[in-house]
Amino acid sequence: MQYQTAEVSQGLCPPGWHIPSLVEWSLLLNQYFGDGMAGGWLKDKWLVNGFNSHQLGLFYQNNTWAYSGGFYAGSMYWTSVNISANRAAARGINDYNPSVSRYDAAKSDAFNVRCLKD
Repeated sequence: MQYQTAEVSQGLCPPGWHIPSLVEWSLLLNQYFGDGMAGGWLKDKWLVNGFNSHQLGLFYQNNTWAYSGGFYAGSMYWTSVNISANRAAARGINDYNPSVSRYDAAKSDAFNVRCLKD
């Protein structure tokens, strides 16, 4: 976010778009029955909802960087919420269950970003 700490900062996103806050994530998740069920909808590649979570991590510099252990795979997404000097809030979706979790993650982690139109 270009070292900005204000929520819903533009930074990484194109003009007219911003990184969503936790409140904006909650609004999205509530459209799909809340934190406990929304992951099932957001990772469904056949549902035309525009999200289509890529559960195998992210593709960067010709490599796939996955968040997996054993047969579990998941995707992590940054929010614009600053927790501390080196931690920020993220949301995570895994293959095993339909929930969307919240994490206070190290800012050095390479997570996905979903931009939200202003």
